[in-house]
Amino acid sequence: LRWLWIAVADNFCCFSVHARRGVDQLNAWFPNGYRGRVHCDRWRPYEIFDVEQRQLCWSHLLRDVQAIIDRGCAGAPAATRMLARAQAMFASWRRFVADEIDRAALHDATVRFRAAFRRFCLAGRSQRDDRKWRALGRDLLRQGPAVCHFLDVDGFDPTNNAAERALRTAVLWRRCSQGTRTETGSAFVGRILSVVATCKQQGRDILEYLGGALLAHRRGLPPPSLLPA
Repeated sequence: LRWLWIAVADNFCCFSVHARRGVDQLNAWFPNGYRGRVHCDRWRPYEIFDVEQRQLCWSHLLRDVQAIIDRGCAGAPAATRMLARAQAMFASWRRFVADEIDRAALHDATVRFRAAFRRFCLAGRSQRDDRKWRALGRDLLRQGPAVCHFLDVDGFDPTNNAAERALRTAVLWRRCSQGTRTETGSAFVGRILSVVATCKQQGRDILEYLGGALLAHRRGLPPPSLLPA
């Protein structure tokens, strides 16, 4: 069993196949820490990044709220109302992205939603009849600042959908190939996926890059850089 990791930035993409799902791969990628912003889900290893750096993925959060509805337990009515309010909040966000309103207007349009969402989490944490609602409320209150950074600070997106989309090719390849069985195979998969995805992001010819890398290897030269020009 191995895990496929991905990190997507504005101008490059990095894949890795690792034997574990914990912090080992993150420590390998960021041995000296990281000062940028991180979009991720609620998986605990991501908490090596400060809560002020993280934006929790709202695609995942909406699925978590929907799961409370689907269970039909005590939290279902509150979750149904919250899901409707979240859709209204994202309507305001889309207007902001389209430059129809500014940041101040976005704040005014969503301030009630944020207060309501916090009350939803508090109510979930304090009740005992719905364990999914309780677990979600407890965790989101613990990571409070990471819930709505995108509504307040430039440079944050509400989802990690860029990484989810970039994973699609790798997941389909894994399904066809049945994964890797050696360290060498895992290293190749991580590197070739990184090259292909990064070249696509930068508008570079993939075969041209690979040809240059092979020629550099045969001549004993450093490979061409994948860093953006």
